[in-house]
Amino acid sequence: MKSFVFKYQRVLKQREDEEEDVKTKLGEVNFELQQLLAQKNQILSQQRTFMDDVQTRLSGGVRTSELQMFEQSKYHFKSKLENLEAKIAEVRLRIVQIKKELTEAVKQRKIMEKLKEKELEAYTEALNASERKVIEEIVNYRSSQKSGDS
Repeated sequence: MKSFVFKYQRVLKQREDEEEDVKTKLGEVNFELQQLLAQKNQILSQQRTFMDDVQTRLSGGVRTSELQMFEQSKYHFKSKLENLEAKIAEVRLRIVQIKKELTEAVKQRKIMEKLKEKELEAYTEALNASERKVIEEIVNYRSSQKSGDS
């Protein structure tokens, strides 16, 4: 009997490749999220430093033009943070979507793997049945030879 060959091996390979592609995409988007979060932390740090500087200057007295600059800078930080928050929310939504894709890809791969297991099990059973038949024929042949010798 010939060796086991899964007839849908190409489909299984394709499903495994699709799963790997989705995992790669998820990794890339997670990396993008980490970069955005690092940018946000950097801006928050800059904002804290700026606000500490403003407090120091305010305690020493400031001109009106400096107050306008402080307000513009506060608005600038707020605007940057709002933009980053929007990007972060968008990336998190993409992560959720990609996780759904990954779940589906894993499910499709597992379906093919289960089919392969069932085919292998059927092949093994057929091979065992064939071996039992050959053994039975050998036993019958030998017993018929012994009864012919007597």
